[in-house]
Amino acid sequence: DAINRFREQMLSKNHEYSAYIDSNGYLHALGSTGKKGSTKVVDYYKMIKERDIKSVIHNHPHGGDRKWGGPLSINDYLFANQTRVKSNGKVDTIIATSREGTYTAKITKSVSDVSIKRAANKADATLKKKTYRSEKSMWEAMQKEYSKEMKKIGINVSFSPGTYREKNLITQRLD
Repeated sequence: DAINRFREQMLSKNHEYSAYIDSNGYLHALGSTGKKGSTKVVDYYKMIKERDIKSVIHNHPHGGDRKWGGPLSINDYLFANQTRVKSNGKVDTIIATSREGTYTAKITKSVSDVSIKRAANKADATLKKKTYRSEKSMWEAMQKEYSKEMKKIGINVSFSPGTYREKNLITQRLD
């Protein structure tokens, strides 16, 4: 499927890429800034004429001092909410693929950016009180706390583990 193919293609990338997924599972408008820690997503209004867009997908790279890509960030949740508002609720899901698997957040009801920030701050406050044996255990704790807090405001967060195998997939641009 499109999510697994995107994940496999992006495993070895050292910066973020993003795209939209339509209701038939096809990817549209792959974009990147080419810089670590940021990505470029085609504005939703430019995509409206495309297909029935349902989700935004991007990768969380690993490498250097990071063995894992990590879960969705506060900026991911905020971007998902802003895109949901722009699309009148049509685009309600954000997906982040990483070495360890796939993180997904689906917004199930109207939610404000303020409530997302409050939920994230509450999760962060809980996380700061703990120590972690490894980077992976820290990401797992973060995923658990964010999932718990986001669910309270109407965002369902999930994680699907993936296998780590890099493939050199060949893609072709169709004009």
